[in-house]
Amino acid sequence: MDVMSSDDELFEQLVDLEVDDTTPPPLRHAVPARHLPDLEPGTLVTVGSKGWWWLVDELLVRDGPKQGAEDLYYELEPLTEPGAAEIRARVVDNPPWVSTTYRRPVYVRDIWVYRDDPTHRTQAESAPPAPDDLEAWMGRLNDVSQPPPVQRPYPARDVPLLLNRRVRVAKATGEWMWCVCVTEPVQFHGGDDIAVGVVTVEDYWRLAYNTEPMDRRLVIFPKIHTVWCY
Repeated sequence: MDVMSSDDELFEQLVDLEVDDTTPPPLRHAVPARHLPDLEPGTLVTVGSKGWWWLVDELLVRDGPKQGAEDLYYELEPLTEPGAAEIRARVVDNPPWVSTTYRRPVYVRDIWVYRDDPTHRTQAESAPPAPDDLEAWMGRLNDVSQPPPVQRPYPARDVPLLLNRRVRVAKATGEWMWCVCVTEPVQFHGGDDIAVGVVTVEDYWRLAYNTEPMDRRLVIFPKIHTVWCY
């Protein structure tokens, strides 16, 4: 996909992550919440129970821990909820309760938090197996009696569809940030750089719920080889 020449100046201004390192981000391990200090509000968590289902990095801690009938629990809200509540609060005719966020209690035993491996950097994984590669797909089968699996990075450039996918982007400081892709890979005129348009996770959900026109200045275009999927 080629960027139209009329947009070159704008797009080049948005390429503000001068990173050429192809080192992948670290492995991510799911740590039981009961083995961690009290989780702060805003912590992104994974919820489920061994043997049935997982909601990975889709809920935020709102409050807690509190003592319940069976165990300690946290009040959790969907990742999208703070933005949704912000928009609801601006609607003129809404009653006061509409602007409050929706939350639910979840026992600590059913909460996990993904943490970066502090000691291990890995070679990037290969791209996901092709749909007709039955042997490779069978190798991905997970034992549902086990905790959430280790998350391993692989290059975003090997993923056939990036739109709306959550990715990890390298920053010039050596840190990593979570973003969501809002374009497929693009090539800039006058150079060999291939990039992909992303916004931060916070901006993605803010834009999804906002009634104002999208501000294109929120979109950044990191080089594709510095973008990683899990």
